[in-house]
Amino acid sequence: MDGAKFAFAVIAGIFTGGSNSLMTPITLDFVGEDRISDAHGLEYFFCGLGFIA
Repeated sequence: MDGAKFAFAVIAGIFTGGSNSLMTPITLDFVGEDRISDAHGLEYFFCGLGFIA
Protein backbone atom coordinates (compact mmCIF):
# COMPACT_ATOMS: atom_id res chain seq x y z
CA MET A 1 0.00 0.00 0.00
CA ASP A 2 2.90 2.38 0.56
CA GLY A 3 3.86 2.17 -3.10
CA ALA A 4 0.40 3.29 -4.18
CA LYS A 5 0.53 6.28 -1.84
CA PHE A 6 3.95 7.22 -3.16
CA ALA A 7 2.79 6.93 -6.78
CA PHE A 8 -0.26 9.07 -6.04
CA ALA A 9 1.88 11.72 -4.36
CA VAL A 10 4.28 11.84 -7.31
CA ILE A 11 1.50 12.07 -9.90
CA ALA A 12 -0.45 14.68 -7.92
CA GLY A 13 2.70 16.74 -7.41
CA ILE A 14 3.59 16.71 -11.08
CA PHE A 15 0.13 17.68 -12.30
CA THR A 16 -0.61 20.34 -9.69
CA GLY A 17 2.79 22.03 -9.89
CA GLY A 18 2.87 22.41 -13.65
CA SER A 19 0.65 25.45 -13.77
CA ASN A 20 2.73 27.32 -11.18
CA SER A 21 5.98 26.67 -12.99
CA LEU A 22 4.57 27.95 -16.28
CA MET A 23 3.11 31.16 -14.83
CA THR A 24 6.35 33.13 -14.88
CA PRO A 25 7.36 32.67 -18.54
CA ILE A 26 3.82 33.17 -19.80
CA THR A 27 3.37 36.31 -17.71
CA LEU A 28 6.70 37.62 -18.90
CA ASP A 29 5.53 37.24 -22.50
CA PHE A 30 2.26 39.06 -21.77
CA VAL A 31 3.36 42.02 -19.65
CA GLY A 32 7.10 42.31 -20.12
CA GLU A 33 9.92 42.71 -17.64
CA ASP A 34 8.80 46.06 -16.24
CA ARG A 35 5.49 44.87 -14.77
CA ILE A 36 6.27 41.24 -13.98
CA SER A 37 6.11 41.65 -10.20
CA ASP A 38 2.67 43.29 -10.25
CA ALA A 39 1.24 40.74 -12.66
CA HIS A 40 2.74 37.80 -10.77
CA GLY A 41 1.25 39.07 -7.52
CA LEU A 42 -2.18 39.32 -9.10
CA GLU A 43 -1.88 35.80 -10.47
CA TYR A 44 -1.11 34.35 -7.08
CA PHE A 45 -3.91 36.41 -5.50
CA PHE A 46 -6.49 34.94 -7.86
CA CYS A 47 -5.02 31.46 -7.51
CA GLY A 48 -5.46 31.83 -3.76
CA LEU A 49 -9.10 32.79 -4.24
CA GLY A 50 -9.55 29.70 -6.37
CA PHE A 51 -8.09 27.48 -3.67
CA ILE A 52 -10.42 28.98 -1.06
CA ALA A 53 -13.54 28.49 -3.18
